[in-house]
Amino acid sequence: MVSNSTAAAVLLDNGNFVLRADVENSSSTIWESFDHPTDHWLPGGKIGYNKISNAKQVLASWRSPLNPAPSQFTLGPSQNGSSHELLWNGSQMYWTSGVWNGRIFSLVPELQLNYYVTNMTRISNDKEDYFTYDSAVPSAFTRFVVESSGQLKQYVWGRNFTSWTLFWTRPTQQCQVDSYFPFELASAVSRGGDVASLLDDKLEGNADMEEVGRACRVACWCIQDNEKDRPTMRQVVQILDGVCEVNTPAVPRFLERYAEGSSAATMNYLQGMSSSKE
Repeated sequence: MVSNSTAAAVLLDNGNFVLRADVENSSSTIWESFDHPTDHWLPGGKIGYNKISNAKQVLASWRSPLNPAPSQFTLGPSQNGSSHELLWNGSQMYWTSGVWNGRIFSLVPELQLNYYVTNMTRISNDKEDYFTYDSAVPSAFTRFVVESSGQLKQYVWGRNFTSWTLFWTRPTQQCQVDSYFPFELASAVSRGGDVASLLDDKLEGNADMEEVGRACRVACWCIQDNEKDRPTMRQVVQILDGVCEVNTPAVPRFLERYAEGSSAATMNYLQGMSSSKE
């Protein structure tokens, strides 16, 4: 705790970091981290929006496991506030919890069987509208996090545990995330985009971009639908060494079908939601 006169900054046992005008008065809070989530949703934390400031309380993943800068993956409330949505690039929904019925989310029925979560609640008043929950096991810790992979995961740490243990994941498969890397790579190459954005953050931009471009192009040729269009290993080596040039390949059809299927699944859900309201 760091204090100045009677004001204080306090890290509470539940992980909430609060600023108080009076260290002795818990109701004198002037700011708290639970109102401004990062990539984690802790018990007692909020996901929703502030009606006064119109600011959304959303989770934003790290750019990579070693880079805490916010990425394009977010978890936040739907437009009507009745569900949670995982979004890519702020608009492309690739997973939804389904609507809240007062007890569970329609597409996450296993929530009522979640041993570590209790009192999942939607709170709406004149100032804010948000979801929150409590930890069901006093001797265990639990947390939800949107990881840099774009997946929402729940981890637990119980008695006699030696590390955080993965308990629940949505989407269950990495390829169900819209920013599926092979598709992202092929799209960037085909449209002449910035392949530097595909580099591992651990490289800190230290790479020969001409070599990166060649590697990306040959990778796209190697996954072409027609095996006759794919280069031999000798050709791959020659391309990577810069001995011969290679044109920009088309986006493989199977990746286009993947993208179309992902968009169709989202549209089917939204259309179903619209029909249910009529």
